[in-house]
Amino acid sequence: DKSDIKNQLSAMNPTGLTYIPAGLLWGWNLLDSNEPFVVENSSKAVPKKVMLLMTDGANTMRPSAPHHVKSDDPSDADLRTDTLCENIKAAGITVYTVAFKVEEQSAINMLEKCASESANAFDAKNKSALIESFKVIARSVANVHVAK
Repeated sequence: DKSDIKNQLSAMNPTGLTYIPAGLLWGWNLLDSNEPFVVENSSKAVPKKVMLLMTDGANTMRPSAPHHVKSDDPSDADLRTDTLCENIKAAGITVYTVAFKVEEQSAINMLEKCASESANAFDAKNKSALIESFKVIARSVANVHVAK
C-alpha cells in the first residue's frame, strides 16, 4: 500500500555508489515484449514505449559476478551504458534522461547522448529543477497509457 511504499522509500539511504547499466537493462527488459517479462497486448495499436533514466551520479561501480564492485575507473560501466542506450533506442524505445545534482560533466554528457534527442535530456541542479524536468516529461508523454 501507499504508506508502506513511502515508509520504505524514506528508510533508504544513498551510499554514493552507482551502476547505471543495471537500471537500463532492467528497464529495457520490462519494456521488451520478449522473455522474461512478456506482456500481452490485446489492442491492435502499437504502444509507444518510453524509458526514463534518472541518476544522481556517475558510474562508480563495475560488474563483477555475482555483484558489482566499487571502481576508480568507470570506463567499462560508461561503455556499457552507451551500448545499452544505443540498443534501447534502436529497439524503438524513447529515452528521457535526468541528471539530478550530478557534478561530473562526463556523466552529464553521457546522459545527453543516451537521450533519444537533446530535448529529452535534463540536468536538474536542484529540487525545483527536478520537479520542472518531470513536468516537462509528463507533458510530452501525456498521451502515453500504461497497458495492463
